[in-house]
Amino acid sequence: MKTLVCLVLILVWPIEYAPPDAEPGVTVVRGDRPLNTEGPRLPVTEPHLAVDPKDASHLVAAAIVIKKSDLSVADCAAFVSFDGGSSWKRHDFSLVECADPWVAVGEDGTVLLTVLGRAAGEDVRGDQLLVFRSEDAGRSWLGPVSLGIAHDHETIAVDRSGGPYRGSFYVVSKNEGPEASGGKTRQAAFVARSPDGGRSFPPPTRLLVSSLSLNTQNPVVLSDGTLVVSLEDYARQTDKGQAWLERERSWILTSTDGGKTFSVPMLASEGCQKSFGTLAVDPSSGPFRDRLYWICTSDRYESVLLHFSSDRGEQWTKPIRVDQGSGPSPYVRTPSVAVNRDGVVGVAWYDARNAGERYKHEFVCLEIYFTASLDGGNTFLPEMKVSSEKSCPMRPQNEEVGWRFPAGGDYMGFAAAPDGQFVLLWADSRSEMYQLHTATLKVSALGSGRRTEP
Repeated sequence: MKTLVCLVLILVWPIEYAPPDAEPGVTVVRGDRPLNTEGPRLPVTEPHLAVDPKDASHLVAAAIVIKKSDLSVADCAAFVSFDGGSSWKRHDFSLVECADPWVAVGEDGTVLLTVLGRAAGEDVRGDQLLVFRSEDAGRSWLGPVSLGIAHDHETIAVDRSGGPYRGSFYVVSKNEGPEASGGKTRQAAFVARSPDGGRSFPPPTRLLVSSLSLNTQNPVVLSDGTLVVSLEDYARQTDKGQAWLERERSWILTSTDGGKTFSVPMLASEGCQKSFGTLAVDPSSGPFRDRLYWICTSDRYESVLLHFSSDRGEQWTKPIRVDQGSGPSPYVRTPSVAVNRDGVVGVAWYDARNAGERYKHEFVCLEIYFTASLDGGNTFLPEMKVSSEKSCPMRPQNEEVGWRFPAGGDYMGFAAAPDGQFVLLWADSRSEMYQLHTATLKVSALGSGRRTEP
């Protein structure tokens, strides 16, 4: 009689495991490293970052390249990585004026980049809003399309919802111009929607919120396609020029028809002072879906403040302080917020808690810090220092750039990737001149964070 031998194969799949008493934490997936590309060594500041919503290894960034130390000539450059930030390809746009670069990756992989600037030989103001488009994931660029002059702090959002405008790009900025009523110059919120991947923009909407000076911040789109635009007003006009308000105010406006008409302004905060706020939305299917998050700094840059709204901007929480460990003389700059696919809220900022000797308070050595919330912004994990060295703006090779950008710019790059990780990109002057550095983090609810790469 034959003997039948049965083999039982047990397949063991690797899983993330933590002991029962482990606490949530942050894992450093890719540690602080320079963004190395070919090109002349010049100060590079004010970076922005976007991640392909379908490919976590595809990153696109943009930044200002200062060509003259007195800031009279500035170009912008785009950077693209297809390996999660290990290597990058650079593209310079050859502009003679460039500011406020912002990038976004569309649903089909089309990339849009907006800047304020002008090319050599153009007889136009440097606050012209230019839109460049890439159809090959950021390798090469087409355009630009001009959306006119008198713009400031332009930003982009992509509609990834299930609504009727899915796939649209929204470009939002402050726009200044004379109005029909009495010919007075007013500052308006400018909203333009492109339905065809940035090839064209139908007539935009200009929102006259009030007679006050304002700055628009970044827009977001909710799960049903509702567009949410954020802005701050900060000064009134007098016979002697602008006079700062006693308190800056942060506002939210919503549109359900693709940016044609908007709700009344809804007050988000009166606690933000002299800083650019950042708006984010929870894209997950969890309990905090569509929750809005607003991040900014308090007066004199003494704390990072978070507010959130669970009813589409109608009501907002009182400010929640994020940087609990900044010490007895806190100084923080340029906070940014992003929310990943699991509803984890990530916050990153420049911090001077370890600055030591301070030079004129604002021009101090800074480090990048990060924390995250697993409960919708109510509480935060212990803060983690991301940068491995201090960035000091008053370096000889920075010259005037350090005075203009004491924290590397008015914003930094910070985004949630489709795999749930957070990617940071910031301007760092540890090497005597502002250069770009990047890091990738993972927030885990299973166990304490550990460093996986030096």
